[in-house]
Parts: sequence; C-alpha cells; structure tokens
Amino acid sequence: MEKNRTENKRIWSRIIALVLALILVINTVISMQAHVLFSTAEFSGTTAEHAADVTASQTDYLSKNRFGRAMTVLRTMLHKPKTSSEYEEYASIAIAREKYDEAADYLQGAIDTFEGSDEDLAVLYLRLGSAYMLLENQEKALTNLNKAVSTDPDLTTAYLLRADIYQAKGEAGKAADDLKMYYTAEPGDPATLNSLAQLYEDEHDYKNAIDCYTLGIRDSNDEMPELYAKRARLEIMTEDYTSAETDLDQYFKLTEADPNGQYTAMLAMCRMNSGKNKEALDLFHKAVENGYETPQLLYSQAAICAYAEKKYDVAIEDGLKAIEAYEAAGEQTPSTCYWVGMSYLAKKDYEKAVSYLEKTAEQDDTIKDIQYYLGVCAMAREQDDEAISYFTASINKKESMTACLYDRGICYLRNAKYEEARADLEQVVEKNDDKELTKQAKELIDALNEAN
Repeated sequence: MEKNRTENKRIWSRIIALVLALILVINTVISMQAHVLFSTAEFSGTTAEHAADVTASQTDYLSKNRFGRAMTVLRTMLHKPKTSSEYEEYASIAIAREKYDEAADYLQGAIDTFEGSDEDLAVLYLRLGSAYMLLENQEKALTNLNKAVSTDPDLTTAYLLRADIYQAKGEAGKAADDLKMYYTAEPGDPATLNSLAQLYEDEHDYKNAIDCYTLGIRDSNDEMPELYAKRARLEIMTEDYTSAETDLDQYFKLTEADPNGQYTAMLAMCRMNSGKNKEALDLFHKAVENGYETPQLLYSQAAICAYAEKKYDVAIEDGLKAIEAYEAAGEQTPSTCYWVGMSYLAKKDYEKAVSYLEKTAEQDDTIKDIQYYLGVCAMAREQDDEAISYFTASINKKESMTACLYDRGICYLRNAKYEEARADLEQVVEKNDDKELTKQAKELIDALNEAN
C-alpha cells in the first residue's frame, strides 16, 4: 500500500502543477524563458484541457517578449498590487519562482479584490488550494477547495485534488465520493478509476474496487496491464480464483513485468487452486527467482504441489527451506512440517516422518490425522503397542475412524489380542464406508471364526 501511496503522491503533484501552471523564469536579464510544466502521461483529455483553462489568466504575461517580461517583474518589485488581476499577475511570478507562500498571499489578495463571475472566482480558490497543497498545509488547502466546489460545483479538478487530501487524512469514504464526482463529470480516465479502486480497497469494499478496475480496463484499451493484476489480487481475496487466473493470464500476454515476483506468485496460487499443481510448482519457483520478498511462503505452497505430483524429494527440499526461514524468524510452521513428514512417509523413511509429524503435533494439534499417520509409521516399524496408542488417540478425536479401526485391529491380531481385534474389525464391517477395508475385515473375521 505504501508503494501505491508513493505513486499516487507523484501523480497528484503533477496535477497540482497543472492547476498552478508553474512557470519557470530563467535566462537573460532577469531570466525570462517560460516553461509550463505539463504532462498527460497520467491524466488525459478534459483534465489537461481544464488545466489549460486555469492558466488562461497568465497568457498575456507568457506572450510578452523577454524585455516585456523583465519589465513586468521589475514593476512588481516596485509597485504594490491593487486590483485582482494585478494580484494574479504577482502570484504567477511567485509561482514561477516556486515561492508558493508568496503566491498564496497574492492569490488571497486576488480573491479579496475580485469582481467577476462565480466560475472565475472558483478557479482562484482552486489555485489557492493547490498552492497550500504544495506548502503541505492540508487544512487551508481543504478550506479553499471546499470554497471552489461550493462556488462552482462543476469545477471537476477541485474534486480530484480534494480527494487526495481526504485520502491523506485517512477519510477514504470522502475521498471515494470525490473521485466518483470527478469520474462522473470526466469519464474515461483509467488513472482516476485506479485511485478510486484503491480507496474502496482501503475500506474493504472489494466489490466496488473490482468494478472500478473493470471500468478502468475497459477505458484503457489494454494500455494499463497492471489493472488486470490489481483486479486479480482482489479476486483472489474474494476467492474468485477462476476470474483471477483469467486476468493474470491476460496480464502476462500484455507484459513480462513481474515486480518482485508478486504476479507470478498470484498466478501460481490460481493454478494450484484449479488443480494444476505441476504448473503451480514451476510458477512458485519462478516467483522466488524473480525476487519474491518472503520466499518461505512460496516454498510452503510449492511443497504441497510437489507432494500432490508425487515429487517427494522436491516437496522435502522446498519444505525444509520454508521451515528453516520460518524458524530463523522465530515463527512456527506446522502445516509445512506436516507435508515434509508426509513426504518422508511416502518415501518410507519412517524415522524422519515421525520426527516432522511429531513436530507438527507439538505446534498445532488441531491438524487432522496426525495421530493416524504416526500410527502408520509405528505400525510399519512393527512397534504395535505404540501404533495402537496412536490409532486410539485418532479414534478418540473421531479422525479416520474406519482406517484407524482396521489398522488397530491388525495390530491387535499381531499381538494375539483376538477379541480386541474382532471388535475393531466388526466395527469396520458395521460402518461399511470403505469397500476394500470392509471386504478385508470380513475375511479376517471369518479366519478368526475358523481358528476358534
């Protein structure tokens, strides 16, 4: 979010510069070459046109030759302004010198002596508010932008600038309202929709945020591929992985940019959610290579994908990398320990499997079936009494009931505890929820009956 804020600050600074029409006075006797800072890189069309309208009061000064402009500056040094137009001219020169405190005083003078239309007066309030924004005086900036809006409700740029102040003050709802007002009057501006979407996101209004990105995508004609990625992030947050996957695929069709591997990581999550574990595994590794800031998060997910693909060595390698990073940060990671343990179990390395499964249970005993799998490891190592204890613990937690009853029955048989074995096997038959285990339990019961 901090990164978005920095980007927005840069955008707003450009807009303020447009509104104030910053004229840099350099060169010759008192340096008179004029240059109006002007950019449509972020904002386009009517915004730029309005900014040009705001500078209209300065065109006489700009059109003068160098000598004429020099004389104007000299006159302002010797003559105190009296009329609103004189105050405006003095403000323009102060702005050109980047002396915004002086410009604010002159603009206030222009307002105090102004006689004219409400529309022109509103522009003066707008320019004064912009000067205070550059002076980082939010309260005075807001006061004057409020006056601009109340004097001329159609002065759309005032809503745009006021939204930035509200956002800085943490009043996201008011900022969103102003951006909506601006966009209603000035549609077709993806950058504004991007800012509005971020405000909705701050308010956890993900639906409206997604709608804003959708409009921005429509209006940008694929010129802003990051809008697809931003919409995908919100879709993931709302668990719409299918839409997110489509958006991220489109993003990577338009650009190869992957800041800190974050968009590749998002796509990996979507692939994983849709069961494409092999692709997800490759993407998680690629995101790490691209500089993902917390690689342990991705290694944890990659371990699950590798396990699902029966790449147990990869699952163990990735899982151990995640565990090492978490432990170095003083954090626990029971779920990753679980998948490492399960991978060792699949490789029939029961000693290491027990080590990580026990570690899982120590960190989080709510993870399902740990006791059952510990029982399987003990049973495989012919530690039947220990296996019986684990299976009993799992049964008491009502986890993997049929499998636990069957395997515990086998352990009882191996320990010649036939009645206990019969009781467990009969429960397996009674449950009848696993066709293969039910069949085998019946055969064992028949064998017990024949032996007796």
